[in-house]
Amino acid sequence: MSLLQQGEIPADSSAGLPVHSHHVLCHNAVQMSEDVSRLAKEAKPPLVWFGIGASAVDDIGYTAAATLRSLYAILLEQGIRLIFFEVSDEVYAQNVRG
Repeated sequence: MSLLQQGEIPADSSAGLPVHSHHVLCHNAVQMSEDVSRLAKEAKPPLVWFGIGASAVDDIGYTAAATLRSLYAILLEQGIRLIFFEVSDEVYAQNVRG
C-alpha cells in the first residue's frame, strides 16, 4: 500500500509546496521516495518545493539516508527543492554533511 494514496496531495500544502509529515521514514524510505517522485511528476501546477516534516523521526538508517539523497537529486533535476523541517537536533547532527 502506498504511503500517499493515488492522487492524494497532503492536506497541509499550498500551491507549489506540498508538505508531508512522516513518522515512518526509516522503515519506508523507499516507498516514500517512490510516492514523492510520483507526486512531483503529476503535480499541477508544477512543484517548486517539497517539504517533509520529521518531528517524529528519531533515527535515519544508512539505507534510508541513501534513499533520501537519491530523492533529493531526482527532485533537484526537476527543479524541485526538497526540504526537511522539524528535524531533531540529534537526527540533524547524525546526518549533516560537513
